Amino acid sequence: MSMTQPSIQRPTQVKDASHDGALQLLAASSATTLDCEASYKLVRKIDLYIMPLICIVYFPQYLDKIAISYASVTGLRESAHLHGNQYNWIFSIFFVGQLVFSFPTMFGGYIAHGIVVHIGSTVFKRAQVLEALTDPLTWLRTEQRLFWCIVGHIPSIVGANLMATTRKNPALIGNYLSGGILIGWTTILGLTSTNVAGSTKKITVSCIQTVVYLVGNIISPQTFQAKDAPRYLPPKISIVVLYVLITLDLCLVRWVSLRENKKRDAEKVAEGGVHVVE
Repeated sequence: MSMTQPSIQRPTQVKDASHDGALQLLAASSATTLDCEASYKLVRKIDLYIMPLICIVYFPQYLDKIAISYASVTGLRESAHLHGNQYNWIFSIFFVGQLVFSFPTMFGGYIAHGIVVHIGSTVFKRAQVLEALTDPLTWLRTEQRLFWCIVGHIPSIVGANLMATTRKNPALIGNYLSGGILIGWTTILGLTSTNVAGSTKKITVSCIQTVVYLVGNIISPQTFQAKDAPRYLPPKISIVVLYVLITLDLCLVRWVSLRENKKRDAEKVAEGGVHVVE
């Protein structure tokens, strides 16, 4: 859990506060002294209640997506007369549909419109799109939450290695251990909502995450080619490599965020009482 405030990125086009509800709220509260104890309690409540809720909600969604794996073990291939790489496409096609229909769905658009009209920005800011595309944290994705996320990935890396190098019971245990890799994804989703400032930038980052997530899920089943049966060693090795790279990526995100926090705190100390939040 974070012992300090997470690093908040500075929104672009600060002068255009008349169209940005968040900046108006910040301006109205800028004269108020920050209560560090109350702030810490708020962050602690978010960690204790919001993050577990995200995990609980995401778990059945993830279970729904991997249910086809269990179906394969119980005879789906034989009963459906699947051959070659047809089973792979059953996996991929779900995410193709999700990618195609994610953007024109948006009934959610009416809800978003109501939120924007009453607490967010009414102006699309091109500069924030560019900022989101060039911000390293968009591509990487702070503090102690990421530390525990990184620790949680270690059993998944061990599990991926077991799946690649062993058979039967040890490989099954490895499969169970590898499920913890989702800790990173759910943590990054939470960080996007709290650490990306500017409504246009937040939307841009969320879209990038959604597209990359779906494209990854479309491609990954295709790495399990029929010619590699029954061990499927090449894709299993790629899983080990990706798990290590993902964990190193989180380490880099944590380092960048800690550096930004230290820079922010140093500016506060240097400016003293004249420090103004942008």
